[in-house]
Amino acid sequence: MKNKHRIFITFLLVACILLGSCNFEKQPNDSAESNETTTAQTLVETPVVTFEETTPETTPETPPTPPIETTPADNEGEDEAYLDIPIKTARGYMSKDYGLKDSSISLRMKFYLDWEHREDGEGGYLLLCDGVEIGRILSGEADDIEDWKILKQTDATPKNLQVTEYFEKSGTGESLHFRYRFYYRYMECGKERRLTVTIAYGEIDNYVQTQLRESVTYQEHHTDPMYGALSHLQDKPIVVLGNSFIHTSQIGTIYNEIAAKSGKQQLMHAESRGYASISTYAQDYTLLKRIANGEWSAVFLCGFYGRDVESVGIIKNACNKSNTQLIIFPAHNESDAMLGISTSPHPELLKINWKREIDQLIKEGRSKWDFCINDGHLHSTPLAGYVGAMMIWRAIYGEMPTVSLFSIPQSNYDAILGSYLESPTFELMKISSINILE
Repeated sequence: MKNKHRIFITFLLVACILLGSCNFEKQPNDSAESNETTTAQTLVETPVVTFEETTPETTPETPPTPPIETTPADNEGEDEAYLDIPIKTARGYMSKDYGLKDSSISLRMKFYLDWEHREDGEGGYLLLCDGVEIGRILSGEADDIEDWKILKQTDATPKNLQVTEYFEKSGTGESLHFRYRFYYRYMECGKERRLTVTIAYGEIDNYVQTQLRESVTYQEHHTDPMYGALSHLQDKPIVVLGNSFIHTSQIGTIYNEIAAKSGKQQLMHAESRGYASISTYAQDYTLLKRIANGEWSAVFLCGFYGRDVESVGIIKNACNKSNTQLIIFPAHNESDAMLGISTSPHPELLKINWKREIDQLIKEGRSKWDFCINDGHLHSTPLAGYVGAMMIWRAIYGEMPTVSLFSIPQSNYDAILGSYLESPTFELMKISSINILE
């Protein structure tokens, strides 16, 4: 019995061995049965990890990237290198006057006392310290602004001026430089005038920097006869708006007689209203409509008395609707301070300063009573009206009138005015002290 049991076990072992041998030799993909679900008795196979020899992955050849050219605008890392530049201390300060050729305006600027101001032979001036050029002053814009990158811009509006201060850098590495550029603009005879000052960084302290931006003084060094400044108004209708000074001066009658005697049309309408100011006309909607409809080609505005910052803009808006030009034309009894307040929002407006012309004629030694009536308001006389009419005439027709008039005592007025009839300009400061930029 035991032998039979041993034979059965031996037979069973041999069968298992043979069966296992058959399963080992069978490949997973030999038949469709390889996709069937295995039974719970199937052993889980451990994944075999193989190590293969790999080579770097090759990519299509590309041309090398060209090096980036560094320009002042690209080299951001050096924008603050100026912080290592020491600021020179001033041994004192001085003011210098600079003006443009064919301009009646000069700008007074503050500089270091020991700087030399030397003509550059091209219409500008060099600024030198110990013989080394540190800056320039020139008419118009700087001619090298494309070579400089602006790092900071600051705007300012001192009286009658627009100023922009630029802080700039140029170059890189050993050629790296920093500078201030001050750009000045102002209006004269309806045109923008411009000049530039450049100064290397480190050459000026904060005081001079601020002075050149905030405190440059705009000043007239002589009155401008304004020959031809309004030549586009020849033979076109114009109106003067003012108060009783327009009536007593007879400016409209005198101007129209000059026109008639000169072969021109009588084209001035003189609007005289007692105690009128600019606000009087700004509130006259009928008049504003006439202006807006283009009844006149130009409006000469008087009446600057109170602190009024709105009326000029209202009248200007009416003028803009018909492309009518607005000209500031203060009468003799008006306030310079109020004139400045009322016109400051509109620096582009042309000004023919009738008041100042009479003041200058009196200042040269002529009698006040030739120009003023001895009454409570010191109304203007026809001689003052004649002066105002000539100012408008020469701005439109480019010359002083030469005809004799019946509406005034011509010979008497000629004797009083004297050399003014040949040279209608006044020196307001020593022109010889002004450095002229061409």
